[in-house]
Amino acid sequence: MNQLKISVLLLSIACQAPSQSKGPETKTAAEPKAELVWNSRAYPTGNRATSALLVERQTPAEVQAGQRYEYKIRLTNLTAMPLVNVIVTDTAPEGFEVPEGAPAAELAAGKVAWRIDTLDGRASVILSASALANAPGSFQHTANVTYEAPVTSVTMIVQPKLELERQVVEAVVLVDGVMVTYVIRNAGTGTAREVVIEETLMEGFVGDDGSDVIRIDVGALAAGESRTIARKVTCKNPGPFESSASASGFGGLGATTEKQLVRVTTPQLSATAVAPKRAAIGQIYTLKLTVGNDGDGPARSTIANFTLPAGAIYVDSDAADGVQVNANHLSWNAGTIEAGKQATVAIRLRATSSVVVEFDGSVQAHGADAMELNAAVEQFGIATIEIEVRDEVDPLQAGSDVVYIVSVRNQGTASATNIKLVCNLDDGMGLVDASGPSDGAAAGTQIVFEPVAELAPKATLSWRIVVSSSKEGDRRFRVEITTDQLDRPVEETESTRIFE
Repeated sequence: MNQLKISVLLLSIACQAPSQSKGPETKTAAEPKAELVWNSRAYPTGNRATSALLVERQTPAEVQAGQRYEYKIRLTNLTAMPLVNVIVTDTAPEGFEVPEGAPAAELAAGKVAWRIDTLDGRASVILSASALANAPGSFQHTANVTYEAPVTSVTMIVQPKLELERQVVEAVVLVDGVMVTYVIRNAGTGTAREVVIEETLMEGFVGDDGSDVIRIDVGALAAGESRTIARKVTCKNPGPFESSASASGFGGLGATTEKQLVRVTTPQLSATAVAPKRAAIGQIYTLKLTVGNDGDGPARSTIANFTLPAGAIYVDSDAADGVQVNANHLSWNAGTIEAGKQATVAIRLRATSSVVVEFDGSVQAHGADAMELNAAVEQFGIATIEIEVRDEVDPLQAGSDVVYIVSVRNQGTASATNIKLVCNLDDGMGLVDASGPSDGAAAGTQIVFEPVAELAPKATLSWRIVVSSSKEGDRRFRVEITTDQLDRPVEETESTRIFE
């Protein structure tokens, strides 16, 4: 420590009081205020710009004998740095006192001393005192000032401390790889420098750069600072991934994590589509889809897609909002299927045409190979025959011709083929005329018509048949229809009353 000591001589001369008076006054005049004298000097050079301490003294120019007077010493630190152990030593005049509240002084052997431990940069302090003008003459105040201007530097002894945390999930899907997150922090004091994180990967695992070693240059970490850094590890095959990481820094700093195990999994889809072999037109039938996961990891975002063939109309499903239909495209979102589990959906469809419909689709999931889904349904129509027979006039007088209208309608969903009409006549009846989609001829008590090749769904065939009536009574006209689709004839009978 450098120490600078300075002796300062500050003179203040008290003028001698007048020796003669002018005699008694008839009026007492106010005592004039004493003139104050300032003396100052900058130390150590005498120039404020290059000095450290400015010392200033204020004393009255003259004091009347027998009176008490005050004086002050002001110290000003001219630098921005503190001055320490500042000591002002002054000659102690007669009757020396320090006013209440002013800095205390030590009085001994005709000397008075003020001690100031620290005078901050640019700060000032005023030392106040009073003395007694005991006798005419002059009194010389002489002060010595010493101070120390230390040059101080501090060296911090620090102890950085590295802490490393490695974060991974317990299981991942092979295609996603393993995301490893490192949290490196400086839990000590001072800066940790040249910090590096390293991890050596197992065989079959590589980092983003294709290397089996992950190296991260962290650089410097201030005290309390932490950083989070993530790296992706790519897996070549499913299986266990067990690893740990370490961190190092300048000066032998180090930290190591414990080994952590990650299961690298692969979902494996299985899929079936089940539908009835046949369905009649107009019938609602069910297509059941089942998707399973035979792998060892979850099958996420599992979606089945189908193209709805013409002739099959979507009705509804038991999957609530899981099934979406847009035009002829059907999509089922099965969500996540855990390993060893399966999901099913029942889709209801209506057959609208006679055709074999084929449901071709596929199911896919994140990280799994896609699977095809196929099913076929034979949609078929059914021909059903309805007969209506009526006579135009009833009752009729014997000898009149009876006109019958025979209508054959296909109520079904498929064409009827080889439609054959046979009319059975009652006693007293004979064929007079017949017209319609096919020709008819009498054959004993029957009228047999040529077959009609086809009767489309919802279509109608009509014949007009005229027969004679020679006998009174309740006569019956019975009609039979056969087709390729019927196992036995469809019959209808019309009653006509013949009178004399």
